[in-house]
Amino acid sequence: MTERTSLSRFSIRDLLILITVAAVVLALLLPKILRARERARKSMCAGRLSYITLAVHNFHSTHKRMPQAMGATLLGISDRRSGVVELLPYLDQQELHQSISQVLIIDGVRFAAGGSVPWDKSYLPWQVQLATLRCPSDASQEGTFASVNYVFSVGDLVTNLHSPVSKDNVRGAFAPGHAIRFREILDGLSNTIMMLETATKRGHSIAGQFVVDVPIEKMQAPQDCFQFVDPARSDRYFKKTRLSDLGRGGNWADGAGGYSLGHTILPPNSSSVAIEGTAAVDGIFSASSRHLDGCHAAMCDGAVVFFSDSIESGDLGSEPPSAITDSDGNYIRSPYGLWGILGTRASRETIEERLSH
Repeated sequence: MTERTSLSRFSIRDLLILITVAAVVLALLLPKILRARERARKSMCAGRLSYITLAVHNFHSTHKRMPQAMGATLLGISDRRSGVVELLPYLDQQELHQSISQVLIIDGVRFAAGGSVPWDKSYLPWQVQLATLRCPSDASQEGTFASVNYVFSVGDLVTNLHSPVSKDNVRGAFAPGHAIRFREILDGLSNTIMMLETATKRGHSIAGQFVVDVPIEKMQAPQDCFQFVDPARSDRYFKKTRLSDLGRGGNWADGAGGYSLGHTILPPNSSSVAIEGTAAVDGIFSASSRHLDGCHAAMCDGAVVFFSDSIESGDLGSEPPSAITDSDGNYIRSPYGLWGILGTRASRETIEERLSH
């Protein structure tokens, strides 16, 4: 009887030791496992962005131009729709593109061929979530519409963002209302950013959100965007700040700046603002991600690069340029350092830094 009790106590003690050792081993291994999973998600994210740039190249081969960032046309209809709508057949979404191209009757409502406006919640094609457009590291699912993690780069253009007068005002690879050709990217395809990554909204997190209805007098320079950031939590906006209902990338079909455009002005994961409005208005819309310390961007030659939050961004107190050249015909260099230079398409800047792919 005494021997059985001793063995029982020894077994329990042994089990407790085993549990303790297992817990310690798990605690040591878990960070490595999580890092390995994030590396895999990050790699998949880069792959999806690369796939989108390939779609843009195939589109260009067919149409001799890139899509418009906003104002995509389908059956002669042009509105606030994102260039993603035009890209659908090149993203292996021929069926979705075809459904938009034909008359649809949804819950008794007849939608004409070409589709409805992108903010129409009842138009079901805008609710189709495309896995290709989503970063695996961003699990946010707060939106009303299907979302997107990859947006069109407009460089450092802020004034008349949604209605540049002419291509002479288009400083980035993309712009609403204008379709750029590769031969018009004078700084070189390998030196010009095509697409930027953005997180989607998650509470008051700066990554994935933007401030709306900011008075113009409060925005004299890009650095003014930081006034909405809570100094106690540098990755959050102040709680009482009015933020977008949809957030960054909140509707892949809508070409409005907050949802589908990105600037190379403030470094990645900086704050974003919409000036005197909530959607298709001037503003500064920063790149962001749920990766650590940076985000992906795709160059016009198809290369995908991860850029750090600490990338050199020049003088954020300078007013954003509004054209490629000044009144004397001199090319206007981006005042926003390497980050700004990488966003411009035809400012004749040179890049000495080697970009790591």
